[in-house]
Amino acid sequence: MEEYYRTQQALIRKTLEENAWLNALPISPADLETLRNVQGVYEVRHDDCPELGTHHRIWLIWDYDRLWGRFQFDPLQGMFLIDPGLDPTRWDAETGCSPPLPFEWMGSAAARLFEREELDSIASEIRINPRTKTLEGHFGFMWGEGWPGPGKMAFHATRLEQDDQHHSGYSTSLEDTVREWDSYLMHGDVRVRQSLSAEELEVELRGRDKACARVSENSHAEVDDESGF
Repeated sequence: MEEYYRTQQALIRKTLEENAWLNALPISPADLETLRNVQGVYEVRHDDCPELGTHHRIWLIWDYDRLWGRFQFDPLQGMFLIDPGLDPTRWDAETGCSPPLPFEWMGSAAARLFEREELDSIASEIRINPRTKTLEGHFGFMWGEGWPGPGKMAFHATRLEQDDQHHSGYSTSLEDTVREWDSYLMHGDVRVRQSLSAEELEVELRGRDKACARVSENSHAEVDDESGF
């Protein structure tokens, strides 16, 4: 078991160091390492239940310019996707914090009040601060300390110290992470982005950007409708 964990950790580190998007950024080696360290395990504190979150975790892993996430709450657990991810040109110059980044999550819950339930992708929002190694944001359609249902679950999270990272038990490779997300979607067309060819990557990023533009247009249209214009 220990050997398997070490092998997985080496694979995870290898894919991080080979991330072509990160490596091509016009930043200093120190800033590059800061961005790489966004990847890792975070201890979560729920804003409404701060005393209950010490055993709850969020885990992030880079995949080219996007970030995959995994969350372990109680009773809810699942995955989320931040795409596009953290762009260093959009950090706040003073605080180092990112602007709000939309993400979508999918997961399942098992509890006495209801059977295992598959949840649709739900829009949510996160801010990442690579300097302070912290996260803050909210999960949509979640409440309390991680129950599925109407509302928002606001949270803050702090990256575990390096020694604790090694003992966190999180050892899922990038390939397995993408494969698991694909199993939630059940249509089998999600691939590891940083393994795509240049042509495939261009097509995928163009499709992503068009989808983001549509979401932005729809959100602006909803605001206009609500304001009566």
